[in-house]
Amino acid sequence: FVALLFARARASWLGLFIALPVLLISIKMVYRFSVLEYIKLKPKRFFGFIAIAVSIIAILWIAMPKRFYPEMKRRLNISTFTQRIQFFHASLELLKENPVFGTGLWSYRNCVYRAQAKIIEADPNYFKTAERPNKPKRVHNEYLEALNDGGLLAAAILLVFFLTIMGHGLKVIHDQETDPQTRIIASTAFSALVAIMVDAFFFFPFRINTTLFLTALTLGLLEGIYLSRYKLISKTQGKEFPFSSVLSCLVILMLVSVLWFRGYKPLKAEMEHFEFKKAIFQKNIKKGETHILNAISYDPGNTRYHIYAGMMYINNFRNYPKAGELIEESLVNFIGDNTLWGVYYTKGLVKFQTGSLFEAREAFQQSLYYNPKYAPSLQKLDELDKIFEKHDKICIKLK
Repeated sequence: FVALLFARARASWLGLFIALPVLLISIKMVYRFSVLEYIKLKPKRFFGFIAIAVSIIAILWIAMPKRFYPEMKRRLNISTFTQRIQFFHASLELLKENPVFGTGLWSYRNCVYRAQAKIIEADPNYFKTAERPNKPKRVHNEYLEALNDGGLLAAAILLVFFLTIMGHGLKVIHDQETDPQTRIIASTAFSALVAIMVDAFFFFPFRINTTLFLTALTLGLLEGIYLSRYKLISKTQGKEFPFSSVLSCLVILMLVSVLWFRGYKPLKAEMEHFEFKKAIFQKNIKKGETHILNAISYDPGNTRYHIYAGMMYINNFRNYPKAGELIEESLVNFIGDNTLWGVYYTKGLVKFQTGSLFEAREAFQQSLYYNPKYAPSLQKLDELDKIFEKHDKICIKLK
């Protein structure tokens, strides 16, 4: 609950608002506690607790720096939810392509641009009112994103798995023969999962590693209580089998490999990326080049690093062939780190600078296919049209 409170997302507070009564009702049920009877017996203590809670909230609100007030006002605005409905539409459009098996794990961020472009083709004004059509890589609904990734089949398996564990948790909570302490622990785990699953309607908590880890831990805690309470697990010495030591070594090697390629190398790449940004801020371009190339070598599939390096070669080194190579790699390995129209715009810049005007126009048009409102591409395309018009006039005069 503390983790939810410190989260920036408003969905975390909504999850807490719904899950906290679930916890209190569970506690009341475990201890057979009557709130009305408590108020009658100790009214001063009850209202004293309320007064203390209100006082703490008021003090925190008054002590909050003024710069936080605009942010609070912005976050209390529900208009962003209506904008997210538009992303829901793109997600459902993508689901139609492969409803049973989905489009692949974490594929929404890669494929949403294509789905969104189809919607814009059918209804050019659909995203006209959207303030931030440039942030579609998250659908802001974990359930829809799971449907996009794994389709109805994966969603059904996950639902059965989740409901089974939650059902086991409810059985422990309602079991009068289980000791109260265990039932309270199960109630806390159960209500925490309720909070997270409510968040998932408006947020993407499982894309955050800490949330994913804590969710798995809480599910394990709930199921572990159930299994131990009903003697479905026991402490026994496992039997050894042939080649067990070889298998153990292979498992350890696999885990080390996963840690190396999915943990250490991306972390090192992000550290190099941070050093790159610091070097650019200090206007040490040569040092920045070393760091961003190191980041690419650690995480070659990261689109952002290629784009940053490409822009550096365009703006600082005027090395357009190298920039073009990096941009092409970012398109081949595109994983949704950047907006797809932004990548095509950068490609257009490279082609424009190298004199490949027709290829530049094609790239800018591709950028506008994915986002017709993208001003930089509109501006460059207008500039190219003027160049072509002037060129045609010169050719006519020469003829």
